[in-house]
Amino acid sequence: MTENQSNEFTAVILCGGQGTRMGSMTEELPKSLLEVQGRPILWYIITRLYLSGVRRFVLPVGYLGHRIAQYVQTTFGEMDCEITCIDTGADTPIGQRIHRVRSYLPEEGNIFLTNGDALFDFDAKDIAALHRDADAVITFATVRTVSKYGLVVLDGDRIAGFERESLVSGYQIEREAGLNTGLVYAGICMLRTRSLDMIDLGVSQRFESELFPALIAEANTTQFKLPGFWYSIDTPKDLAGVNIGAGGNPLFAEPATRLKNDLEASLLG
Repeated sequence: MTENQSNEFTAVILCGGQGTRMGSMTEELPKSLLEVQGRPILWYIITRLYLSGVRRFVLPVGYLGHRIAQYVQTTFGEMDCEITCIDTGADTPIGQRIHRVRSYLPEEGNIFLTNGDALFDFDAKDIAALHRDADAVITFATVRTVSKYGLVVLDGDRIAGFERESLVSGYQIEREAGLNTGLVYAGICMLRTRSLDMIDLGVSQRFESELFPALIAEANTTQFKLPGFWYSIDTPKDLAGVNIGAGGNPLFAEPATRLKNDLEASLLG
């Protein structure tokens, strides 16, 4: 296998859920088509990956999946890439969605797996290179994230301050044996296709909780600290926060605007 071949992978974008936490905003549009700065979330994901050299996409769709298929065909149909939308049902758990698109995935090699509701700005070739060099079965993308809660800042046992909208690099997880550091998972990973066989996807109910601990226990795994902008959109407040003119927060909306402008400029060459 040549180095170029080893860098090739299929991107799987999970965009089949109902987005119930978005309330009435997803009554007529699937969550991945909600707009950030005038562009659907899905546009950011596909465009950023396309500019990273990805040319094969598999989208397990469900709720209002026909809207996603129509959008993809209209927006990306003339580009030199293959985007396949497969109806995997409106209420199907993630693992079973992946099971239903398994035949569209390369039997050998790797897949880039991402949720369909987050913006990110990094070159996917970088996580692919780390994944390859580490000979990992799975590489988790981890991020610093802005705390949604107010933070009481400690200096030892002394309260040193109070902050909001602070970057958090990780969390302390309480266990019987003591404290462990927990990094924030970005909902993005690179994994060998064959690693999906570690669990029975056809009956899986909690994909991440079933597969990820099994892989960590049995195989070589690593993590990629995601550089650049990352923003997950879970609620209407999240969507408003990243949109200037809709109660937008400059901390989120300004980098989203830069991302949009950079992607549009790159597509134009």
